[in-house]
Amino acid sequence: RQALGGDAALTAITSFTVDGSLQRSVAERTTTERVQFSCLLPDRFLREARMPMGDGPFANYEIVQYDGFDGTTGIRKSVSTAPFPMPSPPPSPIPPPTTPEEIAAAREKQLNGYRRMFFEMATPMFVSLPSIYGLQLSRAGKAPLANGQADVIEIKRNDDRVWRVLIQETTHPPPKLV
Repeated sequence: RQALGGDAALTAITSFTVDGSLQRSVAERTTTERVQFSCLLPDRFLREARMPMGDGPFANYEIVQYDGFDGTTGIRKSVSTAPFPMPSPPPSPIPPPTTPEEIAAAREKQLNGYRRMFFEMATPMFVSLPSIYGLQLSRAGKAPLANGQADVIEIKRNDDRVWRVLIQETTHPPPKLV
């Protein structure tokens, strides 16, 4: 944290955006998505993934997937720029929730999935997160890497989910989250 400007500098951050790309290979097809993470701390997060789609005469369109949360509300939306209506996805073999309790549990599960996505993206960057998430960070020793040793930071959530951040001890490249 000191290498990033210290606690005062990191605590002063109220928003940030990270842009990048993600390459996927399925069978003989490789696609590259443009991805943007936008955060307004402590409780707003949006992941925008732009996926190029199509081959042949319809190769110039994309599907944009938005996932995240605004406070305690999950966000999930897909938008297509295709010049034709997109077919509906096949029905799920799992029946949708019907009772108020089932609906609330499904929304909470979805929200926790989006929060996990936020934790996994933001924790390696800041080696910390806002206190509202109830995370505990602790040193967990060293771990071997292919190119040397890593300092290990363990992150434990209040539901006993545990992540380990591995930071290469001599060059400090972007860390690995496991």
